[in-house]
Amino acid sequence: MAVLKPTGTVPDRSVPRLRANAGDTSIDRRGRLKDAPPLLSYGFRPFFLFGSCYAALAVPLWLWTHFGGAGPAGSLTGLAWHAHEMLFGYLGAIMAGFVLTAVPNWTGRLPLSGARLAALVGLWCVGRLALLVHQEPLSAMFLDLLFPLTLAAAVWREIVVGRNFGNAPIAILITLFVFANALDHAGALLPVLQGCGIRLALAVAALMIAVSEAASRPASRATGWPAPGLLRCRRRWITSIASRLF
Repeated sequence: MAVLKPTGTVPDRSVPRLRANAGDTSIDRRGRLKDAPPLLSYGFRPFFLFGSCYAALAVPLWLWTHFGGAGPAGSLTGLAWHAHEMLFGYLGAIMAGFVLTAVPNWTGRLPLSGARLAALVGLWCVGRLALLVHQEPLSAMFLDLLFPLTLAAAVWREIVVGRNFGNAPIAILITLFVFANALDHAGALLPVLQGCGIRLALAVAALMIAVSEAASRPASRATGWPAPGLLRCRRRWITSIASRLF
């Protein structure tokens, strides 16, 4: 039986490798800035670290408040602050760390690193401080939304510029997470909306896990490259999850 052999070679779509091969010495072949601190070389490093540390501090603070101690002085207090920060503070940081690391692998573009990554981490910190001490609801919401809005814009930019529209569901979920954050702030002002933002955020987080796992499963074991898109994931599985959450 004749064995068909591929003709030609598949062009390398990796921007970091192309720049390294062209003589760019500012980055390595994985797109990391050589002069950037190791903590700011990939998105998962600062966000996983700071998000975990924040959860380790926020949970004891919530328990202290629950049993009668002085709580946060921001626009959200008590259980509302605890639920918001566990989802949009801690989980938001973990989602950002995952997305900022995965999207460059999917698109073949440079990862967000160095000063730009430090600025995004700074916006996350601003949101956490705003909900701890800022009592004016609208300005606290504005400061809190700076981080997820910037993250969503960065993800959409990489998807569009990299023409990797197969992974657009991830960007859509990040956008929905921003909307859930705003909806939770609105629930503090409009009682009819209380709890809606929290439920939407939980649904988005579960779907993020589902579609991310489905995207990683078909990855080529021979080359180690991620799947080309998320549209191959099992529609019935994700529909079933979504119907139970909503």
